[in-house]
Amino acid sequence: MCGWHNVSQAQPYAYITNQGSDSVSVIDVAEDKVIATLPVGKAPVGVAVAAHSSLAYISNVEGHSISVIDTERQQVIHEIALGGFPVALLVSPDDKTLYVADWFEDKVLAIDTFTRATKGGIAVGKAPAGMAISPDGKHLYIANRDSNDIAVADTASLQVTTHIPVGTHPYGLSISPDGNQVYAVNVYANSVSVIDTATGNVTATIPVGDHPYCAAFSADGRRVYVTNTQGDSVSVIDTSTHRTITTIAVDSVPEGISFSASDQKIYVASWGDNTVSVIDASSNKRLASIPTGKQSRAFGSFIAAAPH
Repeated sequence: MCGWHNVSQAQPYAYITNQGSDSVSVIDVAEDKVIATLPVGKAPVGVAVAAHSSLAYISNVEGHSISVIDTERQQVIHEIALGGFPVALLVSPDDKTLYVADWFEDKVLAIDTFTRATKGGIAVGKAPAGMAISPDGKHLYIANRDSNDIAVADTASLQVTTHIPVGTHPYGLSISPDGNQVYAVNVYANSVSVIDTATGNVTATIPVGDHPYCAAFSADGRRVYVTNTQGDSVSVIDTSTHRTITTIAVDSVPEGISFSASDQKIYVASWGDNTVSVIDASSNKRLASIPTGKQSRAFGSFIAAAPH
C-alpha cells in the first residue's frame, strides 16, 4: 500500500495528506516544490492514486468521507460520504475498485470507482490499517494492527481466505513488483515480516528502527524503504539478503513513503516537521526538505503520473 509508481514518460506529482490542516499538498516531483494546496475533508490520512486514470483518493478519517482529486486539473471534484472512520486506501490494478479500510468498524469496503457506490465489505481483523494487492488484482492483503496478523482476501468473493500471524501491531504493507513478497511493518516489534505470497509463510523477520510505520519497494524490487517514526529515519533493506544496508536520517516523525521511478527518488512525509524529505535512491542521501502542511502523513501510495 505504501509503495512505488512507475512513470515512463512524464514527471509525476506527489499527493501529501496534512491531517492537521485538512488539506493535501501537491508536489511537482520534477521541481520538488509544492504547486498547489487543496482543501479536503476533516483530518485526511490515507491516499491512493489510480494507475490508469487521472484520479487520487483521500480518506478523511474525522470527516467520514473520501475526497476525489482530478490529478490533471489539481482539483477536488467529488466527496464520497461513507460514515465510519476510513483510514487506508488502495486502488485495484484495473482502477475499477477502491478499497477502504475502516479503522473502528474492522472491515474493508469495496467501492466501484465509476458509480462511487459500495459493492460490498470484507470482515477482516481488529483495526485494519495498511493494504496491498497482488498485480493481478485477485488477492488483497490487510494489516490488522490489533490482531497482529495479515488477512488475505479474495477480491472476487470479498471473503478472507487466511490470516497470517506477524509481529506486534502491523501497520504499513508493501508488495513487491512481481507480487511474490509482502513486507509487513510491525510498529511495536521494530521489525518487518517478509511474507511469501505463494505459501503464505513468513520467511524472514528483519530488525529496523524505532516504531516503524510504512514501507515502499523500489521499482526493480531490489530495495525496500521503511520509515521509523521514533527514529526519525528510513531503513534501507536489501531484498536479496533481507538485511538493512543503511539508515538515512530524515525529518521528524516520518510516516508515509513512496518511490518515484521516473527519477529514482524516495519521498517521505514527516508528521513532526510538516515536511516531505526527498532521498536520492542511488546514493541514499537526503536531497531536500519540502515544507507541506500541518501533520503530514500521506499513508499510502501517493505518487501519480503527470498528464501526457
